[in-house]
Amino acid sequence: MKIKSYLMAAVGFGILVGSIILAQPFVSHSQNQVPPIPVEVINTPLEIRTVEAPPCCVPRQPFRKLVGLVGDNGENAAFSNFVVPGGKRLVIENVSVLGSLPHGEQLQVGFNYSSSPSFVIRQDFPVTFQMSEALPPQDFYVASQQMRVYVDPGSVVELRAFRSPTHGAFKVEFSISGFLVDL
Repeated sequence: MKIKSYLMAAVGFGILVGSIILAQPFVSHSQNQVPPIPVEVINTPLEIRTVEAPPCCVPRQPFRKLVGLVGDNGENAAFSNFVVPGGKRLVIENVSVLGSLPHGEQLQVGFNYSSSPSFVIRQDFPVTFQMSEALPPQDFYVASQQMRVYVDPGSVVELRAFRSPTHGAFKVEFSISGFLVDL
């Protein structure tokens, strides 16, 4: 019991001495004491320059166009077109297609775009057979293609659908989405 009380007294004394030592302010003595140097801050006017916004920050206007193509009995192709508005660049990001053709026919789809008759770019993409319907007897094909196509202002975008053989009427719907950018 005596040892326990001596031990408790020693611990208490250690805590008392430690807290007194830690309570005293500590002064550091460095070898090279440098007097403080006064600093003067001078603000100069900022030159403002006009900078073109980077592509990530250019305002975008959403664009979506639904175009239907219809071909009559005996016709193997159907076409339609639209013109990109002046002063704007069209960025096409996705094209989806739904086609309904008489049973047993095959479908090919795509689009062209050009800013002049001598410069034409062609985009074709595969279609996939989706299902058949009994009445009227027709087959459905679909396509969806992600892309990043830049079409200049005033350019003509021509949508096209070809089929083979050519019996009965057919219908193909294009859905084009992306955005317009002011130039």
